[in-house]
Amino acid sequence: MKQLELPGMPKMPRPEKTDPETIEEFKKIVLGKLNAYYPGEENEEIADYAVRQVAEYRVIDGYQLAKKLDNEYCLEGDVGLVEMLDDFDYDLDTAYWRIIKEWVISQCIEPHFKLGDKVRICLLKGEYIQGEVAEIYKDKARAVIYCESLGHVREGNGTHGTIKNYEEIELIDGDSE
Repeated sequence: MKQLELPGMPKMPRPEKTDPETIEEFKKIVLGKLNAYYPGEENEEIADYAVRQVAEYRVIDGYQLAKKLDNEYCLEGDVGLVEMLDDFDYDLDTAYWRIIKEWVISQCIEPHFKLGDKVRICLLKGEYIQGEVAEIYKDKARAVIYCESLGHVREGNGTHGTIKNYEEIELIDGDSE
């Protein structure tokens, strides 16, 4: 979906997981963990390799990553290493959400809608659907959109809505104040 041109939305586009800033933040996390696991070792090159495997090639299985590190760097691993490597995908998410939070603050991003507003969102293949703003995550510039026609539920078990970025949400029922 094309990014909406909305008042109050930033000129700088939303960062992505593959952006250099996100990768650099992820590498700091990875290097910190490797340095704690292998103190006194030179872990910079290993961290670069691990980050590339997770961020670019989506190797998210700790055992597979441990085998790759062993093949590439003769890095002997154990269960603790595999468990640490298993967390690297989560660590990439952590780095990404830190970058998003900084972006939200630096760009002074605020939602252009409020709870309960009727909105329009795009699903796959350009299909638009009407829904209602059910929850707002200001720190991530995202919202949960409740769409009864998609089988969402308001309470209890089930899917409560579809999470969309602010720039993917179109207000359809007047201005939000």
